[in-house]
Amino acid sequence: MEIGHGVRVFVYHFAASGLEFLLLRPKPSQESFWGPIRGVIQPAENLERAVLRNVRQEIGLSRAEQLVDLELREVSSFGDFQQVDWLFGLQAPSSLQQLAPAPDIAEWQWAVFPSIYERLDSDVNRRAVMRLQTLLAG
Repeated sequence: MEIGHGVRVFVYHFAASGLEFLLLRPKPSQESFWGPIRGVIQPAENLERAVLRNVRQEIGLSRAEQLVDLELREVSSFGDFQQVDWLFGLQAPSSLQQLAPAPDIAEWQWAVFPSIYERLDSDVNRRAVMRLQTLLAG
């Protein structure tokens, strides 16, 4: 059985209105769901480097204030292939400028917890954002 590894990254920042999370919707937007940044882990790449590289590639953010291992993973099987995704939170810098989404991103927006929770497409993503919200609010 072949195994692939990936990361899911919930980017957040502290805005004037409080804690906000970044939601992305890949193209084509009519056939996709809102969610976190998703990316692959390259061979010989550690989790932290994979998170930072994928965030830079997907939204142009080159550094993080804080990286939070959410201690969650999701394992999916597709025939003889198994995908393991590791979930993280990443705090965007307080001096956050305009994001530069990759061409494969149809839409993006910052949203508060109740809004993001309702729009996420999977239970593991909802558990991840709930864990991150609890860690940051506590």
